[in-house]
Amino acid sequence: LGALYYREKTGKGQYIDVAMTDSLASFMGLPLSQILNCGQQGVAVDPGYGIFPTKDEKFITLSIFYEDHFWRNLCGVIGREDLADLKTRQRQERKDELQQILVAAIRTRTRAEWIELLSKADVAFGPVWRLEEVVNDPQLQHRNMFMHIKSADREYTVVGNPIKMSATPCEDVRLPPPRLGEHNEEILSELGYSDREIGEMKTAGIV
Repeated sequence: LGALYYREKTGKGQYIDVAMTDSLASFMGLPLSQILNCGQQGVAVDPGYGIFPTKDEKFITLSIFYEDHFWRNLCGVIGREDLADLKTRQRQERKDELQQILVAAIRTRTRAEWIELLSKADVAFGPVWRLEEVVNDPQLQHRNMFMHIKSADREYTVVGNPIKMSATPCEDVRLPPPRLGEHNEEILSELGYSDREIGEMKTAGIV
């Protein structure tokens, strides 16, 4: 969008270079900034932030970074009201101790039980799905992230477009994946080959 706006104002285009590794690094802006500016000792993470195993050998994530109210709600759920009033800095100073308490507490219930309890208690968390469970995630289903398309011989389910636009929504996929060699003649014709030349390629086993 910035490049389009620049073109609108100047009439000039530009090359946009977006690397996957750079993008991943940008997602870690906060912890990397702490390391860059404070050194390793300056990195302080809340004990309520991380991945925790459940009773049934599955996992949940807790995403309490600085929020005292989420921490207070979590302490209520695990029956540790005595820790509920700890502020962010106090929790960070006691991180190892508090994380051990959380690990032990979360081990006492299944992932499904924690989903129900933490949702009701307004705690920032999420279940960790196995890949085969992702396709049944209610949020992704609600967001139409899995779409169905039909070909001549079967129906496919594909991952939908994550960009949701109000005026021009991508609500369906128009074409199924092509069969091997399905568009050979069409492409070769566009490249300037005659029907005779294409026929010779087929006879020679080139296409």
